[in-house]
Order: sequence, then C-alpha cells, then structure tokens
Amino acid sequence: MLYVNREKCEGCEACVAACGTGAAKIVDGKCQIDVNVCVECYACKEVCPFEAIEEKE
Repeated sequence: MLYVNREKCEGCEACVAACGTGAAKIVDGKCQIDVNVCVECYACKEVCPFEAIEEKE
C-alpha cells in the first residue's frame, strides 16, 4: 500500500498529474491517496521530487 509522508510532501501536484486513476489528490496543501481507488501502479511514487510517497506493508 502506498502512503504519503506529509512531512516530506510539498503539494507540488506532480503525483496528481501522474495518477491515471484519480487516487492522488491535494488536500489541505498535501497529497492524499485514496486507497480504495489506487491500483498501486507506483506512477505517483516515481514522479515525486520529494520522495514523499512511500510503500507500507
């Protein structure tokens, strides 16, 4: 499962642009991933310049 480290996230929206399912959104200036929509393609993780999107088992 992917999650956002809110301390690292700068709200740049790169993840939102890369997300093909619409699971990544900016909420209160930070990325938030809807785990019910996310298909774990890792596109958001790959484009995040702040390495804020991490994998959690």
